[in-house]
Amino acid sequence: MLDQAAIDLPKIVHDAAAKKLSIGDAWNKLLQIVYRKIFEPLARNEAFLAAIQSSGDIPLPPQGPSESFFFQQLVDPYWEKIKTELEHSFNNDLEEQDIALNTMVSILEDFLRVLGVTYGKSSSEDCYALFEYFE
Repeated sequence: MLDQAAIDLPKIVHDAAAKKLSIGDAWNKLLQIVYRKIFEPLARNEAFLAAIQSSGDIPLPPQGPSESFFFQQLVDPYWEKIKTELEHSFNNDLEEQDIALNTMVSILEDFLRVLGVTYGKSSSEDCYALFEYFE
């Protein structure tokens, strides 16, 4: 999934920046990829690894996300920060989940900014997204 995300993300940003894709469509596609193809599988993999580490009966999977060039070059620093927040929240019985969620949103904003995507609210409270494609 990470390799497919590495292909899909630049295409979405490029197409939105070139006005070949509407901002709304690009935003929806971008969120699906960032969540479903990057960070959700990483979280599931991490939970699986945490569960099997306590049991020596189950062998570790042969390939992890760290073997992906896309993961190594772009995702890893953001994933490590998100993983830390998830672990911290879990270890505190989810008492600080609001703090963790706010921190993770900031981490994802930084990740999107590296991809050339910024979003926010205008002074009139309208939401906007800007897509810039860097070659």
